[in-house]
Amino acid sequence: ERIEELKRQDAYWKKLLSYKYIVINKHKYKNIMSYEERLREEILKLIATVRVTIMHGDYCFSNILFDTNSFVCKLVDPRGRLRDQSVYGDPRYDIAKIRHSAIGGYDFAVHGLFTLKESKNHFVVAEDCPSFQEALTDIFDGLTKEFGYRVKEIKLIEALLFTTMLPLHKDSMQRQKLFYLKAVKKINEYFEAEDE
Repeated sequence: ERIEELKRQDAYWKKLLSYKYIVINKHKYKNIMSYEERLREEILKLIATVRVTIMHGDYCFSNILFDTNSFVCKLVDPRGRLRDQSVYGDPRYDIAKIRHSAIGGYDFAVHGLFTLKESKNHFVVAEDCPSFQEALTDIFDGLTKEFGYRVKEIKLIEALLFTTMLPLHKDSMQRQKLFYLKAVKKINEYFEAEDE
């Protein structure tokens, strides 16, 4: 539904989605629509293995307040505050949501800390990421395993987050493009790891 919404926003997206491949920094990836059926199957597997708990629903850096004096952490803006939503759901969503901030670079992108050039389906992307990004990824994924979650599932949900948030960021076409490229790359990595 979100991909269809994106296509309605601008003809650019219909054209981009029609390419079989997307090239990002000289690396060739299958476009998202190439994985449509496989994604559907993986989503059904995720749904079949949900262990419903209380969750935040929008667990990202902008909704975490941390007091450096008292070391008190507060979470704000839970989805349960909305009339038609519940505080119950899949905790893997919260983990994936914070992963897309900590590892996926969501907040860097929102603050415009990237450059993006394109020619048809070829993109050159440079992002301002911290020098410790690789170590942070290892720590995050290690903690994910330690708490009993499958990193592979969290990575898939993170990739889907980047896909489904696209029409919500219509205030910046460049940011939408970056999020799309992140989704393409992450979905390809997910299925490449599965095929190995």
